[in-house]
Amino acid sequence: MRKFEASEKKRHISIRAINLSLVVVVVLFSAIVECISILVEKQYTAAADVQNTYTICSDAADVLQKESDNLSFAIEEYVITQDLDAVERYFEIIDGELREHEVEWAKEREVDCSALEAALSLSNELVERELHAFALFFAEEKNAGNIPQQVREYPLSELEVQMPGEERKQAARELIHGKEYIEYKQKIYDKLETFEKDVLERTQIEIQKEMIGISRYLKYQRGFQVVENLLVILIAVVIYRNVTVVMKNYSRAICEGKHIELKGPDELRYLAKTINSFLEEQQQKKEELQWQAKYDSLTQVANKGETERYIQKKLDCKGARGALIFVDIDDFKHINDNYGHAEGDRAIQWVVDVIRRSFRDNDFIGRFGGDEFILWIDGISRDRASYIRARIKELNEKLQEDKGLSAPVSISAGVTFCISGEQYEDVLKRADQALYMRKRSGKRGCLIFEEIV
Repeated sequence: MRKFEASEKKRHISIRAINLSLVVVVVLFSAIVECISILVEKQYTAAADVQNTYTICSDAADVLQKESDNLSFAIEEYVITQDLDAVERYFEIIDGELREHEVEWAKEREVDCSALEAALSLSNELVERELHAFALFFAEEKNAGNIPQQVREYPLSELEVQMPGEERKQAARELIHGKEYIEYKQKIYDKLETFEKDVLERTQIEIQKEMIGISRYLKYQRGFQVVENLLVILIAVVIYRNVTVVMKNYSRAICEGKHIELKGPDELRYLAKTINSFLEEQQQKKEELQWQAKYDSLTQVANKGETERYIQKKLDCKGARGALIFVDIDDFKHINDNYGHAEGDRAIQWVVDVIRRSFRDNDFIGRFGGDEFILWIDGISRDRASYIRARIKELNEKLQEDKGLSAPVSISAGVTFCISGEQYEDVLKRADQALYMRKRSGKRGCLIFEEIV
């Protein structure tokens, strides 16, 4: 009896020791699992911080580009309209220093901002050119009270001061319309694109690294939980399927620059949505830039550069033929001066609408600038001159329809017929000459170059 009691006591002691050991092991494993969870959270936070850095840098590049473009738009508006409100908006942008603030904020994120700073430097160099242009425009009235101080204090050379007023204005236009100005703008865009690309690549690499770390820690966590009990094994499997595998797919998608499929827990779905939104934003910005580089915002037709590319491509095709029509709105300055620029814009839009309705769907129309348009009628030759005249006559008749315009609108056109192998500059010159002669002889109609030579 005593031996039995002693044996039971010893067995209870052993069970208590085993239970205590199990408790200690469970607590230890739980602590390890908790530590792993903390590490996972830390790396997830690091990944979110990388995303936040990308957001700040992308916003900085966007603001710099937008502000630089707004400066160009303001001085361009002044050149076209002579509206001092455009000058005021220009210097509000300069004084606001938003570009500089955004660049400084991006630099605080410990990323390579050399390309962004280079873009800012180029933008400031453009500002210097634009100030020079303003100074030339206002040279004769520098002491006027409504002239910004930066313009009054800008030093002009003696030669520039002695220039006649029109020459100074022409020199100012050259500063902001010349090839060098356009090259500056392109360099700014290139620097910003390089910066955003570098930051995106860094973001992808850092997130991939953090995701790999998270995946590794979760595997350790699963191993410890397997030792605990079968339930923990089940939990580990669930975590593996719903977190680890999903994060691997996320990492793979990030590395390949693909859209991430939303799977896994809410945290990872949020991370995927964040990354997807950035990818979509970049794609949208790319498409917008491509559209802006080709089309005119007022009329939605091809701009001057895209028009030249399109027609030159047509002329380069073997066996090509067609008619180039140079269109100009009659007395457009009178409309702007007497009814306002808003009415002028409506007149331009009305002309484009009527042109589209007067020609074939596959005929091309582009805005050359101001109130001038280029039309390309594909596949016709000189023997179809009567067709062109009829279309221009029909166009002028349709323009007389009452569309709520304050002033009557009509157009004059110069026409030339083209063949394969010609250069755009040459055919444009012929059409321009025909248009000029038509304007001198009475406007409202068309003149065909080949009939006057």
